[in-house]
Amino acid sequence: MKEQKIIDRGPNVDIDKSRDSRYHFPHFIFSDNNRSSAVEKPLIWDLKKHNHTTFLFRFNFGSPYMRLDLAPHNAVLSNSTNCTNSAWKSKFRGIDLLGLIPTSDSELFSRSGMHEVQELDWNATVLESEYSKPKRIPGGKYKVLLRALKVTGDLENEGDFDTWLSPLIHLTH
Repeated sequence: MKEQKIIDRGPNVDIDKSRDSRYHFPHFIFSDNNRSSAVEKPLIWDLKKHNHTTFLFRFNFGSPYMRLDLAPHNAVLSNSTNCTNSAWKSKFRGIDLLGLIPTSDSELFSRSGMHEVQELDWNATVLESEYSKPKRIPGGKYKVLLRALKVTGDLENEGDFDTWLSPLIHLTH
């Protein structure tokens, strides 16, 4: 069970039959459902035009815990994993995390149904600590790290997470 991939990285062809909206999961869209910013390309996000973006994702398998963290623009996941990372909320596989995306940490997240897509709205804020108020991030370049804990996984073992690191997000105010 621990080897099961959690995050669906497949195309949307079974969900959206439209020829004009082909993309792969996970994926960011704007409220007007503009799906033109493909996962492989940088997301240009102008807060004056779009006060939030929506993160679309699917899970192939259930997860006891998942979360989205903001990462620096030059973040790269290290191939080595730490099996005793007690600071897993602020540092992960060589990345110093900038904060938790509000409402993204979830316990007992179920597998996505055949035509189901999970949506998480994000307004360019992060929680810098567990009980802090959301804080708007400054304009700049970032990435987002999605982590889903594998079944029977340990939160402090980096190897027990299925991960996805977004392409570059360029935020302007």
